[in-house]
Amino acid sequence: MDIDTIGYALEKLQTYLIWSEAHRASYMNARNIDIDNAKNEMSCLRDAIYNAVLHLNRLTELIISGQGIDRSKKIPRGLSGEVWQRIVADIVISQNESAAYIFINLRRSDL
Repeated sequence: MDIDTIGYALEKLQTYLIWSEAHRASYMNARNIDIDNAKNEMSCLRDAIYNAVLHLNRLTELIISGQGIDRSKKIPRGLSGEVWQRIVADIVISQNESAAYIFINLRRSDL
């Protein structure tokens, strides 16, 4: 069975975004301790972002051309898998904490 083109592009985009987050976190941990490792992680981060952009561009091309998910084809197993869902949840929590911090500090400045 063929793999769905949209599903494949989405899965690859998610993979490179997961790798981007992993390299970002590794860079943050190494930046003040191991400069050589931090440089390597930054290089890997750039590569992962570059590939994510390429796959986002391909996905955009497919959608603009009118393609959608073909249910008769196989959807990649890793699409919206556990790791992806955990990263999305972490981002949402982080954003909510940032928004709450900003809101609290804005309210304090009103006093």
